[in-house]
Amino acid sequence: MDETSGNDMVNVEPPAVWHSNWDAWQSYFTRYCDRTMQVLPVKETMSRSERNKRLRRTKKGADDSQLVPDEFDPYNKRKSRGEGSRPRQHIRLTDCPFRFVVQWNLSRGELQVKNSCFKHNHRVSAAAFATYPTSRGVSNPLVSARVDGMLAGGAKRSRIYDYLLEHDQNVIQVDVDNLVREHASSVASTDDNDATAREIVTFSAADPENVSSVAETAAGETGVISLTTSHMRRMFGRFSELLMVDCSHKTNRFVIQLQLLTFMSVNEFGEGCVVQQSLIQTNGDWHMERAISHFKRSHPTRIDLLRVIVVDKDHNEIRLKEMRSKPEFGRISGEDAGQIDALVHRMVYAGSEEDYESNCASLKGLCERIGMESFWEYFDKNWNSCQDRWLKDSVDGSMSMSSCVKAVLAYDRGMENEYKYRLSRIGMFVNSNYDEEMQNVLRFTTHYVAEQIEH
Repeated sequence: MDETSGNDMVNVEPPAVWHSNWDAWQSYFTRYCDRTMQVLPVKETMSRSERNKRLRRTKKGADDSQLVPDEFDPYNKRKSRGEGSRPRQHIRLTDCPFRFVVQWNLSRGELQVKNSCFKHNHRVSAAAFATYPTSRGVSNPLVSARVDGMLAGGAKRSRIYDYLLEHDQNVIQVDVDNLVREHASSVASTDDNDATAREIVTFSAADPENVSSVAETAAGETGVISLTTSHMRRMFGRFSELLMVDCSHKTNRFVIQLQLLTFMSVNEFGEGCVVQQSLIQTNGDWHMERAISHFKRSHPTRIDLLRVIVVDKDHNEIRLKEMRSKPEFGRISGEDAGQIDALVHRMVYAGSEEDYESNCASLKGLCERIGMESFWEYFDKNWNSCQDRWLKDSVDGSMSMSSCVKAVLAYDRGMENEYKYRLSRIGMFVNSNYDEEMQNVLRFTTHYVAEQIEH
């Protein structure tokens, strides 16, 4: 290939013109891309069956010779498209003129490469080719075997990453993250229904006031698993007027991609407390109805007292509006707000602890540059410093269903223990700014409750 500088085109070696069949072309195309250091997407969006279905509706459909042959399957590849959730990103699109068409030649009975332009408007080099996901990975079998051993031994991702770089493997951090997830998925059994059933039975037998339910779909799959401990029931019984509902996506990737649906109330310390955990197959109407039915069954005498239900999206929107209108948070432009939103989004969906810390540091720096230190202090106090309360830190995307149930129960058990510890401590709350009447209030309640009475 000839590579020039500036805005000149880069010429590359053209592929062979004739190919006997589709399999031969696919095999040749893979070797051609590797040899010329190119990654060429196939720009087609219709399957062979769909193409033939449309042809049969036309006059051409009467002639079977006009249909796409079976050996041409897959006729194409679908181009993935995003949903606009990440507005700030890097794309490889350069409006490159390189293209060609592979078409069946009826006279020769072979595939023909035609209508070609074998020039790129960007560099074509080994360094650029190495950045594509299809080019990255562990190529040395000995290194791969050593990495498998490190994964089995529970080595940290940073250590695995350093080892791969020391042995000249073409990988980046996200490749190491994928290796860890794939290993965790591979060690799980293909069907852990029995293990899940044992976890639920053990949970129900641990306390007669524990409530559990499992709802199956019409296909016989587990659709909803709902769990309510005796502690959760007591907490909702103390403050039954408010309920917050949130759904965490990608809880696991095992057979059924479960989502974690959490019902929360407020305790006397002014903190959110979980009052029900439900693992759902999807957040459809049927699944939501089963989770809500379980909640009503768990609190038969208190459900009528419920007055307000808050969902996460509305709650976040209200909080953002309050912050932008409060003078202590200052005025913020739309561009700065977009940057903050993008960084928070990247932290929420961070694939590793390193990614989270990097984006967190970027958010802190951004807030300092635009004069939003008060927002950073609020964020650091109410989110970043509360990582020990994150359930998603205990539930990994590669867990099996039984492991998810076990992790959820372990998390709730820890939260219950912390609550009991705070409630059982000897002593009392004091506030030097309170008068005698409010000091008496603090003798039998908490700071949060006293503040509500004061206001």
